[in-house]
Amino acid sequence: MLTTVIPTLVIVSGLAFVLLVWQRQDANTRRRLRLELQQAWGRAPAERTPATAIPSIASYFANGKRTQPDRFAIDDITWSDLELDDVFRRLNATCTSAGEEVLYRWLRESGRDAETLAKRIALVERFQTSPDGRLAVQLILSDLGKRRFVDVTDYLFDDQPVETTQARLYVWLAAAALISPLVFFSHTLLGTLLTAGTFLMNALVYYRRRAGIEAELERLGQLVRIVKCGQRLGRSRIPGLEPQLEAFAASTAGLASIAKRGFYVGLRGTGALADIVGEYIRIVLLKELIDYEHLRRDVVRHRETLLDLYELLGGIDAALAVASFRDSLPFWTTPAIDWTGARASVEFFDLFHPMIDVPVSNSRTIGRPLLVTGSNASGKSTFLKALAINAILAQSIGTVCARRYEAPRFLVLSSMALKDSVLSGESYYTAELRSVRRLLDPDLDGHACLCVIDEVLRGTNTVERIAAASAILEELAARDRLCVAATHDGELVTLLGDRFENVHFTEAVTKDGVSFNYRLAEGPATSRNAIRLLGVLGYPSNVVEQARSSVRGFLATGRWSRTGGS
Repeated sequence: MLTTVIPTLVIVSGLAFVLLVWQRQDANTRRRLRLELQQAWGRAPAERTPATAIPSIASYFANGKRTQPDRFAIDDITWSDLELDDVFRRLNATCTSAGEEVLYRWLRESGRDAETLAKRIALVERFQTSPDGRLAVQLILSDLGKRRFVDVTDYLFDDQPVETTQARLYVWLAAAALISPLVFFSHTLLGTLLTAGTFLMNALVYYRRRAGIEAELERLGQLVRIVKCGQRLGRSRIPGLEPQLEAFAASTAGLASIAKRGFYVGLRGTGALADIVGEYIRIVLLKELIDYEHLRRDVVRHRETLLDLYELLGGIDAALAVASFRDSLPFWTTPAIDWTGARASVEFFDLFHPMIDVPVSNSRTIGRPLLVTGSNASGKSTFLKALAINAILAQSIGTVCARRYEAPRFLVLSSMALKDSVLSGESYYTAELRSVRRLLDPDLDGHACLCVIDEVLRGTNTVERIAAASAILEELAARDRLCVAATHDGELVTLLGDRFENVHFTEAVTKDGVSFNYRLAEGPATSRNAIRLLGVLGYPSNVVEQARSSVRGFLATGRWSRTGGS
């Protein structure tokens, strides 16, 4: 009698101890998580999204682009020019992989429609005004967490063949592993041998099969976790979020077959001890392999519903990130956007760049093409980027870094400093021509286009640059593009005449160096401080004087000479 009772008590006590430790670890983890979420709200994300993760995060956008091309999507050149990966990082306070993928897609697909944006804004505002509700949602989403490089949506957008099922074989092997220990109570040696044998057999089957389907298992496992997370949100009772929670309940109602096929998922990634226990269970029961066979078929059957759930869950997480982003800014505004396709113009008050810690804001109404002049580092490029980035934020997340912003729905395009990744082996000038050519695409005619250009055609000689740049800018104006171009070439001010309005940034050069106020000023730049700066920085006096002499000679004769004479 004791030979059976004592082992049973040992097993039961061991399981009780494991459960107690597990529950205690989970309670401590939840307390720390709650505190971390509360402290992180309204601050820039502590984690910087690694560059290696961006392609995986972009997979949802890339898959959607293949099936549903969007005219208003931000192209790769503009995304690179405006350094929007960094803007995305600044916003990315999401709790889940689905959330960051949806947030990225929102930014890339800027300007879908008024109804979609209004729903996003309403959800963001609800989270801003409901600290308890948003924390409850964040806690649920945090259980799902981030699993990058899994690229779940690849699985949903691509056709997946359904192979002959092996689930029945796995069920028999699992049953043998469960029955074998029972023999131990009547015949200790035989029970031990059968238990060890079935465990080794199942381990061999499990690891050999899993090695060939590991990527699929990761994706299917993540889908199961997403469905379960959606079910939890659908069952929750969080005041003020009833429409969204009802949508989760409706979306997951037909996905019960997927949710129940994921017991192993609940035991993965919850803690070191739980992972060890879970691994043994997966080997003995072969639950992962059994569920794999059924899940593949169920996912194909419910693909559209799963995509809707992915967007819904990612959307609520993305909205949380946007709400936190708003609360982290010194001030912001909800944009007034004209969706009727009116003539391109924009009005803003105290607009600033979201990536600058202590920004200087600017205000203006731009109803015609604008030429921005000024010296290096005076603020021209930052102003262009601030304008374009905020136009994208306005249309994608309903948030602008300004006190007021009014504009139509823009197609936003840029041609700025080309990155090495964009050049693809071409000369800088050729790549620059291709970049600018996009802005003249006839398909853009009839749309409100915001085009920002920094130092157009900087990759060629001065004479041809000025001639070609003036012709291109004239053509952009003729095609009703709202073109905002920055340049050092004062000749363009004269050549473009009254087709372009003129503003400039200025600087002050003193004996201590150069300072900038980063404020827009009316009219073209008139100061020339580059040579003065040579003296301030300690260049030899003969170098400074020779440069001044050369400039005087050129201004007097229109020709260059070494000493500035004729």
